[in-house]
Amino acid sequence: MIHVSKMSGEEFATIGTEEVADVRRLKRLLRNRYSIPLSLQQLLHNGRSLEDDNVLNAPIDLQLVLLPVSTDFQRFESSDELVEACKHGLIEVARMLVDAGADKDHLDDYGRNALCCAALCGHVEVARLLLEAGADLSRQLYDNAAS
Repeated sequence: MIHVSKMSGEEFATIGTEEVADVRRLKRLLRNRYSIPLSLQQLLHNGRSLEDDNVLNAPIDLQLVLLPVSTDFQRFESSDELVEACKHGLIEVARMLVDAGADKDHLDDYGRNALCCAALCGHVEVARLLLEAGADLSRQLYDNAAS
């Protein structure tokens, strides 16, 4: 079994080893089950930060740290993840990313921002969340995305 605890020591999740083989898959499972954005997750084992490609050998006790958006790289990653969450209607993931400081007006590779993606995919509640958080309605798309 893989035991994941909060930094407070409180048990957060117990996951069977048959469900995940590495840190990357565990992070995806935590996002899918508990709406914790990938870009905000840091997993530790005995105080050591784990990389996404680290293999998880059970039994193992891990600590989950929720990272703030404090560097340009984290801001870019979290903003990209916000656009993806909005495409798929993952409102709790989007809420956590907005609260953590992801750029609500960040454009994806196709020139669409999170609000555009939420609207195009029919995710009204996600669009409402972004508008309430101050997403820019007038944000322009890249020329090739608009055509």
